[in-house]
Amino acid sequence: MSHPKHISLPATIGSNTSSSAWKTLNHPEIHVKDHKSFSITTPPATDLWRPNAEPKSDNFTVPYVYREIKANTFTTIAVTVNADWKTRYDQGGIAIIFPGPKPSKWVKTGIEVENGAPQYGTVGTYAFSDWSLSPIQPQNATTARFIVERSGSEMWVYVLNDAKNPDAGRYPLREVTWAFLEDRAGDDVVLQVGVYAGKPTYSANSSTEGLEVHFSDLVIV
Repeated sequence: MSHPKHISLPATIGSNTSSSAWKTLNHPEIHVKDHKSFSITTPPATDLWRPNAEPKSDNFTVPYVYREIKANTFTTIAVTVNADWKTRYDQGGIAIIFPGPKPSKWVKTGIEVENGAPQYGTVGTYAFSDWSLSPIQPQNATTARFIVERSGSEMWVYVLNDAKNPDAGRYPLREVTWAFLEDRAGDDVVLQVGVYAGKPTYSANSSTEGLEVHFSDLVIV
């Protein structure tokens, strides 16, 4: 895993941020389109996953763009995600990392390809990673807006019923009951909150083809 570094992104990407607040892991290729949107391009064979309870089994190779936020002040992250999804497990969305004693914990949610089509995918990693899928709406859509919120000691993951309508109803994808229990809610606990792109599987006709995931209207509070 590479060391985090500061990157230059428009201050208006986030809420109450400055461009110097942004950090990266795993050398993301970033293209800023305007004050509301940017993309991350990932090479193949990248993932955020722990297949068993051994910390050494962590696969944290996805390009990741994030801010460090105190756990006791975090309330919400929301972003709209889009890509030309093709290959099984192509994915991108929100990732929240709980640094600390190993094994670390994390939650990720976004769009992921399974059964030949984009799905809403969410992973919670406590001792090891689990995975849940929900059908994307409308069928074969390539864009969705995700919201992750703190609710007391819990974390809730939502998707908007209409990614283009900020007033659309929210559909709950996951309740993470362990998120802010134990040692993850103290005054000195810092979260890594941001977005990622991953491509665990090689494309059928290329060993080098990457995936460009587009993000817009990112808000972190």
